[in-house]
Amino acid sequence: MVLAGLQERWRPYQARLFPQQVLLEITDAIILGQGLKGGRPLPLSIEAPIPAATCRKGRPLQVPALGDFIGDLLLENGWIDAHVLAVLPRIASTWRVLEWPGGVWPEDPVTSLRQLNPDLGVRLLLDDSYLDLQPLPGRPELALLVAAPKAVVDGWVEVFSIAGVALDRLEPQQACVLSALAPQLREAESDELIVLLQPEPHLCSLLLLRNGEPVYERELDPRLPGLLNPLQRSLAYYRYRDPAARSLRLLLTGDLPGLEQLEQALGVPAERLDGGEFGSLALSGLLAAGVRP
Repeated sequence: MVLAGLQERWRPYQARLFPQQVLLEITDAIILGQGLKGGRPLPLSIEAPIPAATCRKGRPLQVPALGDFIGDLLLENGWIDAHVLAVLPRIASTWRVLEWPGGVWPEDPVTSLRQLNPDLGVRLLLDDSYLDLQPLPGRPELALLVAAPKAVVDGWVEVFSIAGVALDRLEPQQACVLSALAPQLREAESDELIVLLQPEPHLCSLLLLRNGEPVYERELDPRLPGLLNPLQRSLAYYRYRDPAARSLRLLLTGDLPGLEQLEQALGVPAERLDGGEFGSLALSGLLAAGVRP
């Protein structure tokens, strides 16, 4: 009993002296998590389905239930006092690529963008959104803007507060993925169109990248019969607009049924991106995504 009491009293001091960092990625379907030690990732420890009806389109619907669920997962791994770096669900955000006048970044890009208030062709109002602006890998004159509704972000902040952890960063999934793809974007040929497929249990995200820039995105059926025709139409549409994109590079972040048939139809082999030591592609870019210009 005395030892247990000492351990309980020591735990807050230990957390402050030796803070444990944890990386988390959340989607509508699953949550992935792994610790960091000495700046290096530990093996993936959390891979759990999100409880039904608690999250939809990246928005937390049952905040207390999600907070308790995440807190229990972290407690099981000894991470209840952890400092969390998390990936915001991809579907919760909208992205655009911007170019600053003269290619020069302003000192305060978010404030400058709000003052300019350009028509970005999205339904989100800038005043009602949190904005993240980062230079594109290899294209410092261009900015990747990711906008997320304040209500959604505030909801996730409350989820982590209920979970009982310190949320150090909440990064957009799009920024994390582009940071992780930086090597592939830098080595891309001038005529190359990169096709990134990100399969999830109920959908597959398609992202086309050209000259280091995301140029097209849509959601597809993850099953091959419903995926192939829309994918081929999307590629034909983009190549019609950009006939210089003559070669394809197919990147894949997860398992996709019927992959061999897809490779045959596109005429290129798929390259599997598994995040290396990290549990996913987004987690592998999470640390780099937080570095601002």
